[in-house]
Amino acid sequence: MLLAAGAAPVLRWARAGRARAGLLGGALALSALTNAVLMLPVVPVTELKDTPVTVVADVGETVGWPELAATVSAVVAAQPPGTVVLTGNYGEAGAVQRFAPGIPVVSGHNSYADRGPPPDDAPVVVAVGYGPAALRQWFASVEPAAVIDNGVGLDNQEQGRTVWVCRDPVASWTARWPRIRHVG
Repeated sequence: MLLAAGAAPVLRWARAGRARAGLLGGALALSALTNAVLMLPVVPVTELKDTPVTVVADVGETVGWPELAATVSAVVAAQPPGTVVLTGNYGEAGAVQRFAPGIPVVSGHNSYADRGPPPDDAPVVVAVGYGPAALRQWFASVEPAAVIDNGVGLDNQEQGRTVWVCRDPVASWTARWPRIRHVG
């Protein structure tokens, strides 16, 4: 609505002279170019880490999702059937769900938590996006299994994070889920 409300005054201003119309056209072109660089995948992933684009926009957060899913999938494959993946945020959960669709994944982050906790009889949990201190509050056994590498050295939320194998829960999922749910 603000954009629409401002359109008439801007058009009146621009119609007051050719120079003003040229300035408006230049500003619109610059805005379109800036938005294209920030919001569209025009910068090659291999060069993204060397640009200021990742500082201004979250474009780097999806880089390495196939690698994240492959790493988590390899850890899950080494576990018993029924293993569940627990992620610290909905992006990680979505990456695993998209690139490793056969793996059950849960997350307590935002509305992803509304899907609920895994079954209480899940034998092992593979966790990503959590530190060992948080996981040790929920499991008696927490062991590192792998480290995520997006393959291009881009420092995003997942790069360099540990994938953990967690066993022997200290409480049921029903009891733990309210503490695992988080918004932000």
